[in-house]
Amino acid sequence: MTQGLRVFTSAGLIRLDTKDKQIMHYAAYSGTSQNATTTINVGGGYDITSGDWGVDVTPLNIYLTAVSTSNQIVVSYPHTATGYTPTPVQWRINVFKLNQS
Repeated sequence: MTQGLRVFTSAGLIRLDTKDKQIMHYAAYSGTSQNATTTINVGGGYDITSGDWGVDVTPLNIYLTAVSTSNQIVVSYPHTATGYTPTPVQWRINVFKLNQS
């Protein structure tokens, strides 16, 4: 099994390349979701659209979503099929500040 860090942009694309000067771990958040939504207020000027921030989401579950906006990350587990009771999914989000000198 391959392991490593996957840092994404607001468009869901990989955002870690050889042009990055430095990557600094900023914060870690974790929890468990089961048909719930969790809103994380990141702070520190976090804005995923600026290109200077990145996130790593674990696990990349088929139903788990982590949507990031200017100062928040919303984690949800929206699977709502009739008669289906989802099992709890543990998640962890690492936030990184990129290109710090």
